[in-house]
Amino acid sequence: AASSDYPLRDVYKRQLYDRARALDPASPELRTARAELARESAGFVRLEPEFRRTSGGEKRYSAGLAAELPFNEAWRALARFDTMRMDNPGVRRVGGLSAPFKGARNRLDLGVAHLAEDGDRTEARLFANERRVGAGLSHAVVGDFQRVAFGAEIGRPYWDQAEFLVQDGTRDRAFAQYELPAFWGLAWRARAGLNRYNLPGASDVARAASFDGDVRWALDAWARGLALAYSVDGEYPWKIATRADPFASGEIFRPSGLRYREIHALLAQYAIDLARDLDWGVPLAFDASAGPGYDRYGRRGGPLLGAGLTWPGESNLLAGVRTGYGRGVGRDSGDYLSVGGFVGWRM
Repeated sequence: AASSDYPLRDVYKRQLYDRARALDPASPELRTARAELARESAGFVRLEPEFRRTSGGEKRYSAGLAAELPFNEAWRALARFDTMRMDNPGVRRVGGLSAPFKGARNRLDLGVAHLAEDGDRTEARLFANERRVGAGLSHAVVGDFQRVAFGAEIGRPYWDQAEFLVQDGTRDRAFAQYELPAFWGLAWRARAGLNRYNLPGASDVARAASFDGDVRWALDAWARGLALAYSVDGEYPWKIATRADPFASGEIFRPSGLRYREIHALLAQYAIDLARDLDWGVPLAFDASAGPGYDRYGRRGGPLLGAGLTWPGESNLLAGVRTGYGRGVGRDSGDYLSVGGFVGWRM
C-alpha cells in the first residue's frame, strides 16, 4: 500500500512504513524500503559542471552548486550558485553594438521551503546577479496521484539567450504546472507561463506566453526500461521592443533576440540498472534517448540524442555523467553538443 496507493505523498509512505515496522520490526524488506525513502527525501549538496558548444562558434563552460538542507521534517534551506564562462564570436548589446564576448557571469538563488504533512510544498526565494536582486514564491499541491504547482518570480537572472547572459538580463514570470506521474503506464506534465524580459537600460524588452510539457509511455510489457516520450517546448511573443539601428541608417533591431519557438520531439528512451537487471554487482544505471525534433516556426529539424551513466548506489555518494547532441532545434540554429555531469552527497 505504501508504494502504490500514494505515489506522490512521501509523508504518507513514511507513516505507513513506520506503522508496518512497528508491527514487524525484524522485516528486512520494510527496513530497506524505509531507508530508500529516507534517502530520496534527504538533504543534499550537489556540484553540476557542463560544457556546451554550438556550430555558430559559441562555447559555454558552467558549474552549479546546489544544496537543500533540512532544519526538521517541515522546513528546509535552499541554495544554488551558478557560474558560467562564455566565449561568443558576436553578441549584440542594447545600444546596437555587436561585438565578441569572452567572460564570466554569476547568479545566486537562496530560499526556504516548507513541507506540510499532506505533502504540499511552499518555497520562497531570493535571486541575485551582479546588477539586480529579485524574488519568487511558489506552491505545490500534492494529491494522491497528481501534483499542481503555481508561482510567480520577479527579477530572476535569465541565461537561455546570449544577449541576456552577457548583459545580466532577467525574466519576470507567472506560471502554473500540472503533473500526473502514473496513469495506466502514462506519465505527463504540462506547464504554462506568462513572461516579461528585461535588460539593463531597456526594461520590458519582450513579453511572451510559453508552454512546455511531455507525455511518457512506459513499454515495460515489451522490454523493461523501454519508453516512448513526446515533448513540446513553445514560446509565443506578443510584444517585442525594437530600436533604431545606430549602425545601419533606416534599419531597426531587437535588443532581446526573442522569437517564436515551438519545438516538437518524439523520443525512444531506454534505461537499465546494471546491478538489478543484469546482476552485475556494480551499482550503475545507464539511460539513452534518440529521436527527431522539429521547430515549427523555425521550419527546421534534426536528430536529438542523449545518454547518461549514473552511480545510484546505496551509499550517500551520487555521481553521473551525461552527453547530448541536437541539430536545427531550440535556440541554436545549427548543431549543439553538451557534456556534463554531477557529483553529490546525500545527508
